Order: sequence, then C-alpha cells, then structure tokens
Amino acid sequence: MEEQLEKDYKMSKKYLFYVLTFIVSISILGIFSYSFRYQWFINSIVDQKYKIGLNRDIKGFAAEYPYIYTYGDYGILIINTLPNGSIKILPNYKGFTHIDGAYSIDDSSIYSLQKVYGDRLYIYSSIDDFTEDEQLIIDEITNKQPKRFDKNDWLYKSF
Repeated sequence: MEEQLEKDYKMSKKYLFYVLTFIVSISILGIFSYSFRYQWFINSIVDQKYKIGLNRDIKGFAAEYPYIYTYGDYGILIINTLPNGSIKILPNYKGFTHIDGAYSIDDSSIYSLQKVYGDRLYIYSSIDDFTEDEQLIIDEITNKQPKRFDKNDWLYKSF
C-alpha cells in the first residue's frame, strides 16, 4: 500500500511540474507577443492588436520607453506602448486617403483611429499642444533640431 502511495505521490509531482511549466510557458509567450504589438511594415508602423496602420512613409522616428515617436504621411504620432496606453497625433490630413471629397474611413483615417482607440486617442491641432520634452523629440525627428542620439543608434532613425 505504501508503495502505491509513494508511486502516486511521484506521479502527482510529475504532473504538477508539467502543469506549472505549461503555465509559465504560456505567460512568457503572452509577454513576448504583447511586446511585438507595434510592428514596422516596410516604412510604416502597424498596431497588430487592432490590425490598423498608425503612420506610413515614416520620415523620422525615435523611441524612448515607453514611447514611440513617428513623423510620416499621417503627421506626428506619439504611441504610449504600455497596455491601454494613449496615442497622440498631430494629423497631416493630406496624408490620409482622400476619396470623392472626403477622407476615407479605411484603416488610414482619423475616424477609424477614434473608433479603435476611443478616449485614448488625443488629436492635437498645434505642435504647442505637446509637452516641452515631446516637442524636443519632435523637432529632432522632423529634422528641425540637432539629434540627441547617434544616427546609428537603434532607438533613433531619421531618413
């Protein structure tokens, strides 16, 4: 009888190990998959969670955790990459798709960004709406100020 109990105990330890390993593996995969939410596609940035383009034909960008700063066809965009982070945009309406006298409601429109991000989307009308620190980085990515980063630094790139 004791042998059977000991055998059952060893088996339960073995199964517990497998279950815990599985839970830890799934957790790690979840963290990694979330960290790749915002992805570069050619010369654009895409939110993989919502499958929506955030900026295209990017001419300059910088990253300073937890923010990604981009300057492209859609305007100046600041992405807070934390869960439920905000998106700030100073739109360049000329960069959005223009069809029959109106801006489209596809993935490259302010309307679709508002629909997806709701109250986490801040639409600015002037560069002065950004904080001073944000304005410094924006000046750098729009080539108005000297760079704080080495041009070869992976955190900064201006085309």
